Amino acid sequence: MNITTIAYISFLTIFLTSIIGSGMVFFFNKKKEFNSQIINGFTSGVMIGAAILGLIIPSLNNSFNIKFLPVIIGIILGSIFIYLLDLFLRKIEIQNVSCIKLFSALTLHNIPEGLAVGLSFALALQTKSDAYLLSALSLTLGISLQNIPENLSLSLTILETTSSKFKGFILGVISCMVEPLFAIFSFYLTLNINSLMPILLSFASGAMIYITLDEILISNYENKSNRLLVWSFMIGFCIMIILESI
Repeated sequence: MNITTIAYISFLTIFLTSIIGSGMVFFFNKKKEFNSQIINGFTSGVMIGAAILGLIIPSLNNSFNIKFLPVIIGIILGSIFIYLLDLFLRKIEIQNVSCIKLFSALTLHNIPEGLAVGLSFALALQTKSDAYLLSALSLTLGISLQNIPENLSLSLTILETTSSKFKGFILGVISCMVEPLFAIFSFYLTLNINSLMPILLSFASGAMIYITLDEILISNYENKSNRLLVWSFMIGFCIMIILESI
């Protein structure tokens, strides 16, 4: 089986796991707390590991001259993108808008996840490297595991607001459609514009790491308005990249 075929199966997998998550809403009569600490912890480890091994290291290896510069730029841009997106969603002032905000957040947050998967498989195809292919598959696994509780949470919120399991399922499916679409987009974009690969890879990595820290770990267990820890992590992370690249 060639890498392109594996890539398309992976793109389909991240979509199907989202559908499975949304479909689980039919087994609930009302919104309940979904205990997903084990899944969240495992997923966070897989996603950060894949972001480093599958996106940042290849980005460094494919950079020219000052190797860390495009990587740092990409990470910062990816982090700022998610941060500004979060601020925008918090500014929405509509009555009973919790499900709309969650729907918008998950839909937009699925974009960098799709980009990351597409980029990782494009790199594996270009290099013909088994190591990069394994990193791409690991990233797919992490995102797929995350999609199940994430989309279930969205569908349960919509169920609580609308009292309709069908609406919860349909809106949950719609929110995750951008993920495979952007995976395909980034897959072919990277194959045709090699010079942008380091920044694109690191952009996806920055977005992925920020989401993992902010949305999966800190927001679940700490004050959601506290972003100091996230930004301190991102700054320290970038400093280490610079030091390791000199």
